[in-house]
Amino acid sequence: MHHESLAREQCHRIQASERERVQREEASERERVQRKDALERDRVQQEKALERDKLQKQEALEREKMLRQEAALREEKMLADVLAREELNLAREKAWAEIKARNKQFKRQASNEHQQQKLEMEMKMQIAQMELMETRELEFQQEKLHEKDITDKEMEARLQLE
Repeated sequence: MHHESLAREQCHRIQASERERVQREEASERERVQRKDALERDRVQQEKALERDKLQKQEALEREKMLRQEAALREEKMLADVLAREELNLAREKAWAEIKARNKQFKRQASNEHQQQKLEMEMKMQIAQMELMETRELEFQQEKLHEKDITDKEMEARLQLE
């Protein structure tokens, strides 16, 4: 009987030992799966963060590129406006010089009162033409200033939208 009791006790120890080994293996497997899952979550989060950073950098570069292009267009427009004003000024100066030259010529040629009246009438016409040119120049400048204001407001609106 003593042998049976020892054998049973030994059998129970072996079974308990086997259960503990199985439990350790299962616990070890669960830990391994949890570590693997945690590593996978970390990898996915890092990939998302990298993608988000990449998109933000790309958007920033695109905004910067757009702002540079808009600035270049404004600069071109300003330069074109300056050149147009200079051309108008040169045309006005040339017209004034021609008027003066013609006036001198007419004064020399005007020998009687009729010629003098004709000269005065032509001078008045030329002066009226010059005033008209100056009025047009002022209107042109006002229009350009208005366009510049509109462009500036559009740029501000775009920047605020971004």
